[in-house]
Formats: sequence, C-alpha cells, structure tokens
Amino acid sequence: MKFKEHSFTTVCYSTRRCGVWYAGVWSGRRKPSRPSSEYGPKYLDHIMGGHIGIANFPDPAELTWSSADGAEHQARVDIGAIFNDQVIRHNVPRDEVAPLRDGELSTDPLILLEINDRTIRIYMRATIPTKHYRVAGNPYSANRNEPVLVKTYSF
Repeated sequence: MKFKEHSFTTVCYSTRRCGVWYAGVWSGRRKPSRPSSEYGPKYLDHIMGGHIGIANFPDPAELTWSSADGAEHQARVDIGAIFNDQVIRHNVPRDEVAPLRDGELSTDPLILLEINDRTIRIYMRATIPTKHYRVAGNPYSANRNEPVLVKTYSF
C-alpha cells in the first residue's frame, strides 16, 4: 500500500522546550514537557491528529529543542528520504488485510515525530482494515491503528 499525502504531528517529552517546522507549520511546546514514563508504556496510543493533507514531500523538518539537562539541540529530519518509497508501514499480516476499495486506504497515514529528551523517533500510524474483529462482535474493531517505529536518532 502506498500513500501520496500524509498527516504530521509532533509530540515532546522530557524537554524544557521543543519546536518543529514542517510543511509550513510550527508545532511543539514552549514550556517544559513531562517524561513519557508518566504516561505508561503505551504513551503514544492516544496521539492521532495533526496537520492533514500534506503532499509527499516538503522540505525536511527543522527541529530545535532543549533536552531535560538544558542542552540546546538542532536537527534536520528529512521525512521524504525516510519514506522515499511512499509505502505505508504497519504490523498487519498481509493475509489479514481486508480488501481495499480501489486498492487504497480511505485515510492518509500519520507521520509522528517524537522528541524525547535526547532521542528523536519517527513513527507511522495508519488505519489498516482487517478481515477479523479485534473484539468479537464489535464492528468498529475491524482495523488496526498503532504507531510503527521507522527511524531513531540519538543526540
């Protein structure tokens, strides 16, 4: 499955401040952010929205942040290079993916950029329809939508 557009969001943990410029939009936090450990092991499960309808691919993301120890950091993350094949990353086995209308997903994938102290992680999250329900009898559970780690950088 390929994608032509994507959504994008940034989350910050264990930073004194963080900011990301991508696709003409500034996002991040000007105030200190709490550690991801305070949210539990599935701390990214609630992250769903973001800047939508971004054509593949604008200039690299520009990141500036202050890690928990106060050190200042800057980085460029080339989202287009990471996803240059434009293939949707997911964890659903091929034989479990339900047939797609016109062979395409109905929604664009979300690219999630996490700044967590001195680590940057890039995830993809896409709603993949499945042939079977995750919860028996629940018609709203015939899909999976979990963040898939694609790239990590350490500073």
